Amino acid sequence: YFTTSTLFISIRDTVDITRDIVKVRFEVLSISQRMIDSLLSMEENQKKYLLLREDQYKKYFLAALQEYRNAIWSILWFRYEGFAVWEDLHEEFKAEFPDLAAGGELSGEVWIPHEKLNRWMEILLAARRENERVIETGMRDLYALSEASVNRGVNGLVVSVAFGLLGIVYLAFSVSRPLRELRRGIRAFTVSGKLEPVRVFSKDELGELAAAFNEMTLRLRDEEKMRTDFIDMLSHEIRTPLTSIRESVS
Repeated sequence: YFTTSTLFISIRDTVDITRDIVKVRFEVLSISQRMIDSLLSMEENQKKYLLLREDQYKKYFLAALQEYRNAIWSILWFRYEGFAVWEDLHEEFKAEFPDLAAGGELSGEVWIPHEKLNRWMEILLAARRENERVIETGMRDLYALSEASVNRGVNGLVVSVAFGLLGIVYLAFSVSRPLRELRRGIRAFTVSGKLEPVRVFSKDELGELAAAFNEMTLRLRDEEKMRTDFIDMLSHEIRTPLTSIRESVS
């Protein structure tokens, strides 16, 4: 039970760490990469539009801007330590594009200053590096926890087997000792005809059997004593008339 409970606790901790890594950190890593790609695309198409003045680059910029908005909305569903950086980015996005952030259409100037794009990119890269560091730390914790679980399981199995063997030896000894006593008492009766009580070592079924054997021995002893006393008395009582008969016959 101790080994099983220890392994259960280790598995539960492993599942918690795995859930945080797979369902939170990896998702945040994927969404943050989408945001970085969107910022790079916005910066590239903004420069191309300002240089070439072709409307297709403005469409590409707006598509990347929509992707950035969708990604930042997706990342807001997650809650973990260090989550405030995404809320700050969302607030800045709302301040820059209030209509788009509210789910409406763009109005007014759509371009983003180059300095702001660079700052958003730096924040995203820093948050991504921190997320990768947490993933790496979590993977190391998973490895250490798995290794500790294996060691605990092996040690618990060895200890359980050792205690089981000791229990088997004790059980065999506790069963064989009263049986040996019973065999000794029965053998003594068959060899010499004398009933000797045996020692009672326990109060289980074998102990009750030994106690019943001792009770039988005492009763047989009493009956043997009564038989001997009766024969002695009969011999003494019949001696006098036999003496008289013998004298009369003589």
